[in-house]
Amino acid sequence: MKILNTFGTFCPVCGLDLGFKAWNKGMPRDDEICPCCGTQFGYHDSIWDKDPFIHKTLRQKWIDEGMKWWSKDDKYHPQPQNWDPKKQLENIPKEFR
Repeated sequence: MKILNTFGTFCPVCGLDLGFKAWNKGMPRDDEICPCCGTQFGYHDSIWDKDPFIHKTLRQKWIDEGMKWWSKDDKYHPQPQNWDPKKQLENIPKEFR
């Protein structure tokens, strides 16, 4: 699915700029976790080939649970100051929101 490469370095669930591609060559990375929403690529979205809306489903779950910063690791993945999760969602291309 080439559409997944559209996200670039942004998390397809919450829109955080990860600094790496969550998807590489149309496949999820198996060992990376988004520090913002907690999505583990290749695990939580492993049914992407059967459910092309899995990221939207995961996003809605994150929103419904209050859009909380997932990582408890303040040293390596602290919540950014003045973090605005609603603004961050705008990083996701409109057609995939």
